Amino acid sequence: MLFYTHLIFSVFAGLFLVDYLSVSNKPFFFLFLVLFASLPDIDKANSKIGRNFGFLSKLVNFIFGHRKFFHSFLFIAFFYILLSLFSNLVALSFLIATLSHLILDALTPEGIMPFYPLNWKVNWFIRTGSLVEKALFLVILVLFVIELTTGHP
Repeated sequence: MLFYTHLIFSVFAGLFLVDYLSVSNKPFFFLFLVLFASLPDIDKANSKIGRNFGFLSKLVNFIFGHRKFFHSFLFIAFFYILLSLFSNLVALSFLIATLSHLILDALTPEGIMPFYPLNWKVNWFIRTGSLVEKALFLVILVLFVIELTTGHP
């Protein structure tokens, strides 16, 4: 999926969950959702985040490959635990943003290996940048606006 689809879905998921999770600092919660929304794509040099962290992205791709470790529950669990040692808010934002990223990438033909290093793949048919993805983005955007206008922060 494209950067903007990951971004809107991450923030939409956060908007849905923020009250249930009793988040005290909502602006920072959403800021970190935005920052973490495309983090798993650090493993691809021509992604939005990959272009901003060129050498690091190439190094991560060389070591881990694309859509392997950084698109797995192992990655999420490891960094969630690490971040929770410093800030529950940051860790929670990371968890929501990266899980939402994996959900969307699982909808593509390339899919993800959620239990990496096991070679089991989850995939579907929505091609990145396709008309179907753009329609999905618009649906999420409309739902996002509806959710915002019904009284949520």
